[in-house]
Amino acid sequence: MAEPDRPGRTIGLLAAAAVVVVTTVVLVATLGLARPPALAAVDATTRPDRGLAVLTWRDGPGQCLLVVAPAGDVREVRCGLDAAGPLLGWDATGILVLRYVAGAEQRETVDPDTGLTVDRTALSGTSAPVPAVRLPAGAEHRDGELILRDADGREVWRVAAPDAYRIEASATAPDGTLALLDTAGRLLVLPPGAAAPAVWVEDLDVGWGELVWEGTPALRE
Repeated sequence: MAEPDRPGRTIGLLAAAAVVVVTTVVLVATLGLARPPALAAVDATTRPDRGLAVLTWRDGPGQCLLVVAPAGDVREVRCGLDAAGPLLGWDATGILVLRYVAGAEQRETVDPDTGLTVDRTALSGTSAPVPAVRLPAGAEHRDGELILRDADGREVWRVAAPDAYRIEASATAPDGTLALLDTAGRLLVLPPGAAAPAVWVEDLDVGWGELVWEGTPALRE
């Protein structure tokens, strides 16, 4: 007759299963099975010379506007920007955000230092600017590699990466430098002609965002 399971035996099996799970997680982290591509930090030649605005969502405060300084410092400029987005640009007047108020579109200009609204302009269908965010033409996975292309379809970065690794958001600076937010939460910069991006911010602490570079004027249709 088979011996019936005892409570102690059941607890032991559960503990063993937990050890297997923990060991698997450690092996994945240690062996790099799910690690993002290793990249160097920005240096004097790759560090941006302008700021970057990020519009993202955070549990509790809602939509938040962040600013990343050239040195890599991240500031929360303003939260509670309901019905906001996309970012339209960042000119001398401030960060330009499209907002929907009472069913109508307006362009709101936010001071990047104080977070205060310095201007509101109602937009008509013919005057509404289009987003200033210029995405790369696309990123694709092929044969264990991530291939990133710019807006003209040219390949700008190719790297070995797991299929789960993606570029979540991007924007192009007036000089052609790409800002890239990856699935590891890193903010990367890829200057024109560079072989690979550099890590500007190791952990932006956002999973998604709309990006726009300082000095990017709002485009019009």
